[in-house]
Amino acid sequence: MAKIRAAGDPVSLADLEPEPIPPEQNAATYLRRARDDLRAIEQEIVKAERADSDSDRQSPAVLEAMRSALAAYPEVVPLLEQAAECPEYGISEPLDPGGADDPQVALETVMSRAGDNRSVARLLGSYRCRLLLADGKHDEAARSAVSLLKLTRHFDREPCMVSFLVAIACRGHAMESLNEVLQAGAISDEVSRELEDELAKHDINEAYRQALRTERPFGFAFFRTMPGENTWFARAYYNRAKLNYLGLLEWYLVDSKAADSSEARAMVEAPEPTDIWGVLLNPAIEATRLAARRGQSLLNVIRVLNALQRRENPDEPPAADLSDLGLPREATLDPFTGKPVIVKRVPDGWLVYSVGQNGIDDGGEFGDNRSDEGYGPPAKPEDKKPEDAGSGQEDGGDPVSAE
Repeated sequence: MAKIRAAGDPVSLADLEPEPIPPEQNAATYLRRARDDLRAIEQEIVKAERADSDSDRQSPAVLEAMRSALAAYPEVVPLLEQAAECPEYGISEPLDPGGADDPQVALETVMSRAGDNRSVARLLGSYRCRLLLADGKHDEAARSAVSLLKLTRHFDREPCMVSFLVAIACRGHAMESLNEVLQAGAISDEVSRELEDELAKHDINEAYRQALRTERPFGFAFFRTMPGENTWFARAYYNRAKLNYLGLLEWYLVDSKAADSSEARAMVEAPEPTDIWGVLLNPAIEATRLAARRGQSLLNVIRVLNALQRRENPDEPPAADLSDLGLPREATLDPFTGKPVIVKRVPDGWLVYSVGQNGIDDGGEFGDNRSDEGYGPPAKPEDKKPEDAGSGQEDGGDPVSAE
C-alpha cells in the first residue's frame, strides 16, 4: 500500500476526494444547479413514453412531450452546456457523509452520482438530439451530442468501475445520436471538425485504468468490514487475500497497456483467481475490460464515419487501409484486432464496425448478440420489429476494408 500511495494512487476512500476547485471552473457546480429540473424533465418524458400506445420514441406525442418539458425548464440545457465547457470536475462532498469511511455508503453515493450522470446523458444525447433531428436541425443535434461527449470526459474522473461503466453508457447515448446525424450526411464542415477535435481527446483506456486504480480503496474498505479482519488469528488470511486482490488488479493494469499500442491484440485470458475474493471479483473486472474495448471500438467507428462524410465525394469508397480519411492510424483501427475497422457501403449509408470480442466478421451483426461492434443506417420505423428496436442496418454491402 505504501508503494501505491508513493505512486500517487489512492488507498483510502478519503484519498478519492478531489482537491478544491474554483466553483466557476467546476462542471459539478452547474450540474448540481441543473439536477432538480433535469429530473423533472425526465419524469415528464418517461411518462409520455410509457403512455404512448405505439411505444415509438419518435411518435408525435413523445416528441411534443420532449418539446414541452424542455420549454418548461429553459435553464437546464444552458447549465449543462456551461458544465461541458468547464476545465475541471470534482464533487467536494465526501463519499461517506458520516465520515465513517463505510464502503457501502460510499458505493451508494457513487451510484447516486452515476444516476444523475445517466440523466444528463439521456437529455443531451437522446431526448434533445431526437427532437432536434425531428426538426431538421442536424448541426444543433450534433453539437448537443458533442456537449455530452465533453461531459463524459468529466464523468471518467468519478471513482471505481461502476462509474466507468456508466461513463461508457453515457458516451454511447452521444454516439448513437451522432450515427443518426452522420448517416444523414447533413452536418457542416465546422461542426464536423468540432466533433473530430472532441473525439480525439477521449482516452478510454486511461479512463479504464483510472477506474481500476480508484477501485482499490473500495476493496480495502470492504476488507476492513470482514468478520475478524483485525484479529491476530485471521490477520494472515486477510493479508494474503489483500495481496491477491492487489495482484489481480495489477495484472489488469499491466494488461491494459497493450491496448495503448496501435497493434492491438486479442484479449488475453486473466490468470485463474487463487481465492474466493478473486473468484467473485474477476468477472466484474473482466466485464469492465471488455466494456473499455467496446467503447474504444465505437469511438473509432464514429471517427471513421465522420471522416467519411467530410470527403469531397462522401459516397466514394475509402482506401482499403482507410489512410485517405485524414485520421491518425490508431483512430481507424479495430481494438480487438489491430486492423482497420470494417467499412461497407449500404443502400442507406455506411456500415462501419469492429469484429468484436469473437474476432470474427459477422457481417455487421449488432443487436443483443453483439457479435460485431459498430453502427449502420438507423432502421426506419416501418422496418422495425419489436425485437429489432434500437438496432442498426445489419445486411448488405461490399466490404471496403476487412480482414
